[in-house]
Amino acid sequence: MTYYKKWKQFLKESILSEAAKGIGDLGINQSIKIVEKDDEQMLFKLMNKNEEWGSIRLQIYDDFAIIHSGVEEEAKGWGPFLYDLGIQIATEVYNVDLISAKTLGILAGSTAFTTTPAAEALYKFYYENREDVDKTHVNEIMEIDNKTADKLQQMPEYLSYAYTWIGEDLIRKLEDLNKIELDT
Repeated sequence: MTYYKKWKQFLKESILSEAAKGIGDLGINQSIKIVEKDDEQMLFKLMNKNEEWGSIRLQIYDDFAIIHSGVEEEAKGWGPFLYDLGIQIATEVYNVDLISAKTLGILAGSTAFTTTPAAEALYKFYYENREDVDKTHVNEIMEIDNKTADKLQQMPEYLSYAYTWIGEDLIRKLEDLNKIELDT
């Protein structure tokens, strides 16, 4: 099954009911704007003219990053692309792997971190279908005590993995199309 067919199947079967969009779907007035960037985080937004349609906040915690995202109703379908961009930035700009917020909470011994059902569906899709995302179990990256390992085993397997971007250079494509700007 081709990547495109797998992605369409995922959208039909998952909690996400939107058609996934990508760089080729960016309209003449749409772009990605990086509005905050430092050693611990990056915030980038999907813009339509001067209106924010969605955003991703990439938060760095030592060896890992998590994503906080939001997409407006008008921007349905952009969430998966923004996640892809977030994984690439985590990998190439911050040199860390992406994990779910829920996984970070378990590793940190905190219940304050949660992962939405839509985000869980994306992690499941990355785990089961994506060849442009490398997957490594978190216990291969760091030493985990037995209590933490037990908690990780109680989650869906795909949430126990860290994800690294190995796909095409989305940032370069956005730059080539003049669709990304730094506003910090």
